[in-house]
Amino acid sequence: MVAAVAVIEAEAVETQGSAGSSVSWKFSIKRPAASATNGALCFLFYLGIVLCFFSTVSFAKNLKIITYNVAGAPVFMPLAPRALRFPKITQRLRRSDYDIVALQEVWTKKDTRFFINNSEYPYNYYFKNNILFGNGLVVMSRYPAVKIRFFPFTVNDPFQGLFDPEIWADKGILALRFDLGHGRSIDFYDIHIISEIGGLYHTLLRYTQIYELAWIIREFSRGHPFILAGDFNIPVGSPDYKILINLAKVRDTCLSGPAKPCATTSNDGLRIDHIFISRHFPESSVIDRGNDFAVWGRAQGAIRTSDHQAYWVKLGIPERYLGAREPLVDLDRDSRIILYEIRESMRRYLKEISRRAVARQWIPLYNVYYSYFVSRRVIALINLDREIYDLAQRAGGNKGKLRSSRAGKTD
Repeated sequence: MVAAVAVIEAEAVETQGSAGSSVSWKFSIKRPAASATNGALCFLFYLGIVLCFFSTVSFAKNLKIITYNVAGAPVFMPLAPRALRFPKITQRLRRSDYDIVALQEVWTKKDTRFFINNSEYPYNYYFKNNILFGNGLVVMSRYPAVKIRFFPFTVNDPFQGLFDPEIWADKGILALRFDLGHGRSIDFYDIHIISEIGGLYHTLLRYTQIYELAWIIREFSRGHPFILAGDFNIPVGSPDYKILINLAKVRDTCLSGPAKPCATTSNDGLRIDHIFISRHFPESSVIDRGNDFAVWGRAQGAIRTSDHQAYWVKLGIPERYLGAREPLVDLDRDSRIILYEIRESMRRYLKEISRRAVARQWIPLYNVYYSYFVSRRVIALINLDREIYDLAQRAGGNKGKLRSSRAGKTD
């Protein structure tokens, strides 16, 4: 590439006077005419440098994560006994290259100790509960955690009915901050949201749990990059899924990175086990993904280790994170509409509790049961409703305006 150079020219000028002739010099600077070709080449050259800078994402290290619901309920299940299934799982984990393992439904203390002792990970985290079967969450890692907390769901309501399996669990969120070395850290959440077996009743509770998840991320991470992993019991494309994506401000790793489909993770052909990443990660951070423990039960005579398939992701931890909005901060119109819909679901749930209380007054000691257990949940639900209302009001807008604008929107 040739740069344009200014040329200095000197001209001798002879003048006649009474004293005779004299010579003086006249200097002038001549600039060459602007070349359109050179200008275009300069522009393309610098444009290429800028595009190369912004399109290249360098990764400090890779992180391989797996989430797996091991179906550890200590009751009858259409699976082989845990004493046969769990050794298969730990054996496979010992031979794997997973950096972080997020397990769900490890209900008993005995099973928790078994996974920790036999998977051979240097760092293991779980939270002890007073409930009989705990929360079922166990995280095993090759990196130490510098911060750890467990958040039980406020409206988990495990006392809704004796024949609902959810009554035996204290579901919630296990939150950790891992030290990746060299001054880097990442927040990680192991999650198990209420299942769909209760129909509409569980759906209403799941909406509130998604809101609580977004609130916990905001309070625990405070703008820090994070990863969500677990059994969400939320199929892709469902209203619950859309609420989660909107409120938590996350990316689905199954829709980023390599152009290959994701397999289902549950018996009913749905993908309900997920790994989400905050928007601090570029889409190119998803290097690879796939399923594990899928072979069990497919080969003749093999032991099926769970009623779920495991889902894993290989992430590149970028040198520099992108800027991202925090959950439940600077809510847009769609987010505020979602909050109002969650409040409506909570009100329907409260009406259902009242109806059941009236219908079951004849049961001996039911009033004692209701006043002690259910009333605590009702109070917590009312407080949560007030919190959501205040948050939506601070974000702007009111219920009437939002509803009217939504009704007038066309596809």
